[in-house]
Amino acid sequence: MKSSNIGGQAVLEGIMMKNQDRYAVAVRKPDGEIFVQTETFHSITGNWKKLTTIPFVRGVFNFIDSMVLGIKTLTPARVLRRGKKTGKIPKKET
Repeated sequence: MKSSNIGGQAVLEGIMMKNQDRYAVAVRKPDGEIFVQTETFHSITGNWKKLTTIPFVRGVFNFIDSMVLGIKTLTPARVLRRGKKTGKIPKKET
């Protein structure tokens, strides 16, 4: 059976799903509506893909990537659950 390489984690009143270079966050707003945000994921390894061939080093970078993505996806969930009147979701800085 072929692996789908899709993973995810729970966020406040929702879920985050990731597959290779894209991720999506779906959160239930206080009024019951579902908010979905899809973004492109950029790994911290960037152009240093050779580092991901070394087992222990790959684990360290994957752990850091997971922590960064987890914190990024919790931010819009937290803002939406508070029910702020502005309705602005934090955008990623480029």
